[in-house]
Amino acid sequence: MPAFRNRVLFLATILSVVFLIVVLRFFILQSNEGDDLLKDAVAQQRNGVLLFRERGDILDRKGIPFTNREGKTLAVFPPGLPTFSGSNDGEGSDTAPYAVPVSSEEISSVAAFHPNIVFADIPVRYAGRSLAAHVTGYLRKSDGTGISSLEEKFNSRLSGSSIMTAILADATRKPLPGSGIRLLKADSGNAPLDLRLTLDYSIQRIVEDEMDNLIPKGAVVVMDAMTGDVLAMASRPDFDREDVDAAMSDPDGSSLFNRAVAAYSPGSVFKIVDAAAALEEGLYSRYRCNGSISFGSLHFRCYDGTSHGELGLEQAFVQTCNTFFIRLGIDVGAEKILAMAARLGLGKSTGIQEQGIAESSGHLPSAREAGSYGDAANISIGQGEVSVTPLQAAAMVCAIASHGVLPPVNVTDALLDQNGNIVQKLRSGSARRVIPAHVARMLEEMMYKVTGTVGTGSRANLDDIGGAAGKTGSAEAVKSDGSPTVHAWFVGYFPVEEEPRTVISVFVEDGGMGGDVSAPVFAAIARKIHALNLLRQSR
Repeated sequence: MPAFRNRVLFLATILSVVFLIVVLRFFILQSNEGDDLLKDAVAQQRNGVLLFRERGDILDRKGIPFTNREGKTLAVFPPGLPTFSGSNDGEGSDTAPYAVPVSSEEISSVAAFHPNIVFADIPVRYAGRSLAAHVTGYLRKSDGTGISSLEEKFNSRLSGSSIMTAILADATRKPLPGSGIRLLKADSGNAPLDLRLTLDYSIQRIVEDEMDNLIPKGAVVVMDAMTGDVLAMASRPDFDREDVDAAMSDPDGSSLFNRAVAAYSPGSVFKIVDAAAALEEGLYSRYRCNGSISFGSLHFRCYDGTSHGELGLEQAFVQTCNTFFIRLGIDVGAEKILAMAARLGLGKSTGIQEQGIAESSGHLPSAREAGSYGDAANISIGQGEVSVTPLQAAAMVCAIASHGVLPPVNVTDALLDQNGNIVQKLRSGSARRVIPAHVARMLEEMMYKVTGTVGTGSRANLDDIGGAAGKTGSAEAVKSDGSPTVHAWFVGYFPVEEEPRTVISVFVEDGGMGGDVSAPVFAAIARKIHALNLLRQSR
């Protein structure tokens, strides 16, 4: 009997130990591995719903976010439960949780509707009137993947883990009784990075406010003349990044088109190039303007056929005399003018294409293509085969404002970790001298006089806050339907009397005369930047 009793005790002990191991393992699974198992169940049965994907912020130069500035609350309903009528009149899923947005006023009512409803506060990537839409781009609504501009270029670096809800289910995908909704984080293994830009949030806001008031269709670019940093870039019409489908349904998709990096005839803005080439050659000719000039069947005239009489370079530049610059262009030669244009950055990418902003390189004809007097005439007044983007025009004026040095153009600065440490520097390019300093100084003086009382850019005058210098342009073009139009330009910088200097390029599609339409926009933006003392703060 003792031997039998010992065997019974031994077996009982073994069974007890096995039972304790099973209980302990079950506890570990529930407490430590429950989420992992639940993720497996979700993956196998798809009984879950994605709430959002973690995504790093896109920041301005000072760390102010362009993204995730607002949030919203989602109510997550258990499977098979009709949705709360105050939020959604439909029926829910029979197999998986489902989420509907609720307002702060609805939360208490929804919570009382069913005890198993879970609430999740999630960030809204772009809400309301968010800035810099054409720069940052947008996401695919179904999965939060970046599919445009910077969001697309840096998608893998901005992306983080997925946040979802799930409920345990059996092999037939039916929810297991008693299994509540769980909020899960499907770890991607990569912490999302933040993307810091060269843009200044406050300047971007000023630009977009002024465009909403004054420019129905066009673009504005603001740059630091010395560094080449893009401080603001905006295009109109704008679009809602939470409703991209609406923008795509536009007859011409016009609102998705970034006009800041699209190429247009520059008109008289190109006379900056002509003047630079002539000054470098030491050509200080005087010509008589009779209001028009002809080459065979081609006829060119000054605005309204105005006869300017005998003019020198500075006076012709200030009054934007077409006849003078056509004669000057022929004497300097198309080859030298086109070479100067290339040195000033025209006819090629500025470099932001590699940083994620698709851009046109514009167009400069070859010297062989500009062999006739008519071709040379068109080039000299920024018409014909010459095309320039508002960004290129701004970069060109940076070279004048920085005394002949063309700075590198950048819109991205660095990728940062969640503690603000730099993970990767993104700036590219280096500054290079493109025109002699003495030529730049003469151009600066001429551009300053454009904004004087007798200049075509008098409505951009800023003498009371340090002065402005620039050039107007009224570029003749043809619309897609074949009808004629005129695009309005003003490109300049301020202040004249001190540094740092800021360049502003204003382009108004179908706007008319640059001095009447674009110059006032330049002045309005510049005055607001000056009033907030943003020039020194942005550096």
